[in-house]
Amino acid sequence: MCFKSVPDIQLLRYDDGKVITEGVPQVISTYDKTAIEFAIRIKERYGGKVTGITLGNPESKVIKESLAMGIDEVIILKTKNYLDLTLTAKYLSRKINGELIITAEATIEGGTGGLGAYIAKELGVPYVGLIRNLNVEKNIAIIERNWGTYIEILEASLPLVVSVQGDAVQPRIPTLKQILDASKKPVKTEDIVIDDVEKTKLISTSKYYTKRLNLVFKGEKQKMVEEFIQVLKKLGVI
Repeated sequence: MCFKSVPDIQLLRYDDGKVITEGVPQVISTYDKTAIEFAIRIKERYGGKVTGITLGNPESKVIKESLAMGIDEVIILKTKNYLDLTLTAKYLSRKINGELIITAEATIEGGTGGLGAYIAKELGVPYVGLIRNLNVEKNIAIIERNWGTYIEILEASLPLVVSVQGDAVQPRIPTLKQILDASKKPVKTEDIVIDDVEKTKLISTSKYYTKRLNLVFKGEKQKMVEEFIQVLKKLGVI
């Protein structure tokens, strides 16, 4: 499973519209904690091993916390370069070797939620996003997604990439024994050099404008309501 070390957003400071991260401690992304818990529960149900892969330069306490939560081993891909979503997926996918690859719903600091899909594309395997539950029967994953008004049940063959909805499970708090045992688990570190993959280029940007109808309804209340409903129907809202 993939997880990320991020600055503690509760301690971020702002200066002249810029975010100041200097001196702010790193933590495991909130969404990633949910994904870690989800992966551990799958392991407890079906066996196997959970390998955590993270990219960047995480603090040692972040790695130790992930291991204390139940991850069996961690692979750290270190780089001083900025990696966009495409490059992140490329380098992570090179180290992924498993039947079920789990990512979080989104990054807490950037709000992007495409990593799982990008990794699936790199690996050439199916992807299902925003899942809340998963069971395995033989080589088929039975997946549950809750869309509020209805529950969707999907089937997908393994190997498979999924992203876990941010509130799917409640992350556990490691016990003292788990914290002490975390230091005994293997941590592998590899330096990567960005020299064989072209970065995504920004071609252009443009302002986003919201077009408003600026409609004004006058007259009797009932008549205004009827006119408003007709407008919504013409717009395809209802």
